[in-house]
Amino acid sequence: MPAFHVFFNDLPSNDFNTLFTNLPSQQHRQYFAAGVPGSFYDRLFPECSIHLAYTNYALHFLSKSPEEMQDVESRAWNEGRIHYTSGSKEVVEAYGVQFGKDVGRFLDARAAEIVPGGILVIVMQGVPNGMPHSVYHQWYAL
Repeated sequence: MPAFHVFFNDLPSNDFNTLFTNLPSQQHRQYFAAGVPGSFYDRLFPECSIHLAYTNYALHFLSKSPEEMQDVESRAWNEGRIHYTSGSKEVVEAYGVQFGKDVGRFLDARAAEIVPGGILVIVMQGVPNGMPHSVYHQWYAL
């Protein structure tokens, strides 16, 4: 079996010690493991060095709160909440714009890192097109 290397990524404030103490011992796993601290919205690896990139339920976390939500005078002011559930149209749009910017940064970074013919797997939740966000959250809570 070919040897392969698994890189775990999280922000530098993550406790990588907990991750590594919970991995099987080296003689009981058929891969090498390493932690890579940094934001996945930025480049993490050399150009054309990754064959398979995988993200599981992480891409929905934004790199930052939309700037217009910080302004009390803005129509997108969200009263200090960090979610858009029951938020105004402007709040939902502000989150959407920030998500678009972040996903663009993520895809640009992975495009540079992944070898030609490599694979990017993204697992994440979504809302069906046309479903109001308030209906989705009521349905999801069930």
